[in-house]
Formats: sequence, C-alpha cells, structure tokens
Amino acid sequence: MRCLLINDKAVLICAGVLLTMVPAGTSQASFAIGAGWDLFETTTPTTFMGFEFTGVPLGSFSFGLGPTGRDTGTADTIIERLEAASVPGAGMSDTVDIELVALHLVSVEPIDLGGGLDFYFITLQQDLASLGQMIIEFVDELGGLFSSLIDLAFDVRIGSLDGAIIFSDILQITTSDVPWDHVAPSGALQLDGINRNLNGVDTSADFWPDPFTLGGPNGLFHSVHSATPAPPGLAVLALAALAARRRHRSAPNAHVEPVTSRV
Repeated sequence: MRCLLINDKAVLICAGVLLTMVPAGTSQASFAIGAGWDLFETTTPTTFMGFEFTGVPLGSFSFGLGPTGRDTGTADTIIERLEAASVPGAGMSDTVDIELVALHLVSVEPIDLGGGLDFYFITLQQDLASLGQMIIEFVDELGGLFSSLIDLAFDVRIGSLDGAIIFSDILQITTSDVPWDHVAPSGALQLDGINRNLNGVDTSADFWPDPFTLGGPNGLFHSVHSATPAPPGLAVLALAALAARRRHRSAPNAHVEPVTSRV
C-alpha cells in the first residue's frame, strides 16, 4: 500500500483514505467524562455575609480508599461527580449528580458572626450531604462548557475547624458556562483514578475546568482553581500560622478593632 506523509505530521493518505496516527502515550479525545473528583484551591473573591474568606488545605482525603487516603496538595474544596457523562456527538449535553464532599474555609481576619470577635470557619454539615447536579456540554471532542448547582449544607464554626457551631444553613450555590477540557492545567495535582486516567486507560475522559466562581445568597461567593501539589505538612503549617495570629491578636496589649459587615 502506498502512503503519503504530510508536512512531517503523523497524517497519512493511504489508498485514498485519510488516517491520523496518534503517537504512543497520546490520549484519544472522546464524548465522555468519567466519574471522579475535582480538587480545588480557593482563590479570590471568596466572601460570606460581606466578609472575606480563604481556604484551609485539607491535607488528605479518603476518596473511599481507607483511613489513610491520598495527599490533596493545596486543595481545600472537593467536588465528586457521582456518575459518568457521555453523549453521542458534539453540541450535546449530559446531566450528572454531584456532591460537595469537602470544604474548609476561614475568615481572613477576626470577625463577629454571632459568637464574638474571632476567626470563623465554614465546613460541611456532617449529617446532611451537599448534593447537586452538573450539566456538561460537549462543544467538541476536546471539551466544552459546564453549569452546576449545589445545595450547600454548611456549619459556621468559631475558633477552629472543629470549633463550636455558631449556626448552620443550607444555601444553593451555582455557576454557569464554565469552560472545561480533558487536559490538566500546568502544575495541577493529578491523582490516577481520582482526577486522572478516569477511564482506566488514558486522559480522554478526564475533566479539568477553568477557574470559576460559585455564587449564592447572603453575599456567598466561592472562587476556585485546580489544586496543585504542596510541601508536606502544608495543612499543619497553615493552621499553626492561624493559631499564631490568634495568639497575637488576643495578647493583653494587642488592640483589635471589630470588623463590621461590608454588605
């Protein structure tokens, strides 16, 4: 069979048939996304009730793998896609169930949300799942857009991630028309079977969204981008730094001005 190589690319015309040869190790695109987890790091703007919040690294997460779990780098937020998405072709969409399975936020400075002046933390309620749905549109084989909504069931705690609960609530948070593709951003934390190689073979069913913001009532905005690897002990260092700031602000000679809502 006679074949013609075009422009030094792996494209051949053989007996009148166009063939595209994919180099070894390169993923074939597809109209599918596997079930899996999205690991996010909080960015700005992230606010609640007019106050600024930032993320507290999780350190690790089980992913159903047992008590030790996996290192989660800079991630402070994890969303699980509970099922795979697939469509017959371009321009079509599929809807999948999702759950916000991890969330660690802390106010950037002492504020008063009802329990006195202190650092306040936002965590997920332990007895009520934060469930939602994601609509995934396949613009082409390489990627598309997604929109999502989550009924966020959260606790507001004072002083620490396991501090006293000041109040709890359920708020719906949404985002829309966020670009995604199958290629991980440069430097992103990639975990096989978690957010990479979701089809067990290659990256053609992986899901990597651009940075985006989830918004809801009560001045709730949560901005995120893909998490990155982190030095060992990052979560411990972050909490230690926060504790040092609390000690400094509570010292006898320290003067702290109350922070009022910016709403």
